Amino acid sequence: MRNIIKAQDGQAMILSIVLLGALLLSASAIAGLLTIFQIRQANNVVNSTKAIFAADAALEWATYACYSQNLCDPNYQGDLVLEGEEAIKPIFENGLEFNVYQYSVDANNRWKFSAEGKYKNSIRLLEVTFGKQL
Repeated sequence: MRNIIKAQDGQAMILSIVLLGALLLSASAIAGLLTIFQIRQANNVVNSTKAIFAADAALEWATYACYSQNLCDPNYQGDLVLEGEEAIKPIFENGLEFNVYQYSVDANNRWKFSAEGKYKNSIRLLEVTFGKQL
């Protein structure tokens, strides 16, 4: 009779050790998964920042093309389409892209530009208005 009780105690001890090990393993797996998500989110912040800088560069390029070269058409609404040397957008070697949109002059003589910066999976939009404040 004593041998049976001792065997059951040994089985209970092994079962409790296995359950405790499984609990620690699952906690470690969850912690690792959360760490992976945090690393991915940190990467997305970097990509988002690069997209914002691309949109900012696009707005500066559009401002230069419009005001320094007098290429803006007040009756045109849509993409900023230029010809000649001004049509060459800066090319980024690291994969940044941008588009510039020009809106016509509003009733208060204000120009509006919108720029879209892209980098990998991040897209950011910036808009700028030039002219008199009301």
